Amino acid sequence: MNASKLMEAVVYDSETGLMTRRVASTRAKAGAPVGCLDSDGYLVAKVGGKSRKVHRLAWLYVHGEFPDGEIDHRDGDKANNLMSNLRVVTSAGNKLNLVRATKRSVSGVLGVRERPNGFEATLCRKYLGTFPTIELASNAYSQAKEKLTLNL
Repeated sequence: MNASKLMEAVVYDSETGLMTRRVASTRAKAGAPVGCLDSDGYLVAKVGGKSRKVHRLAWLYVHGEFPDGEIDHRDGDKANNLMSNLRVVTSAGNKLNLVRATKRSVSGVLGVRERPNGFEATLCRKYLGTFPTIELASNAYSQAKEKLTLNL
């Protein structure tokens, strides 16, 4: 997929963050919004025969190429594809924007996993320590995240 082919198929409004169809198809009229929410809360659309996240398509539309890194939604809303809400970050930088544990988390607490001898806290693959309670591990994670965010 390149920017010119994308522009033939859709229109992206960087002021509203909406992407709409330029051409009608058997499933939708011209001007209809592009994308459906996936199970992770991202808008996903099939363009050029391949499913892609709409925020990545928006980036391609505006900048003419896909980004080198990941795209972060500044406000944490994965469906808010305003260009002013999107920024290129490293994987570690993107994880700093997480506010709750993922669905795969066994502990249910962001940055904490249970170990045989307590609760281990990690931030961006950095070991922060093992603590006797989940609360202490969570506090260590929060403090390290705040310190790291202040230094960015």
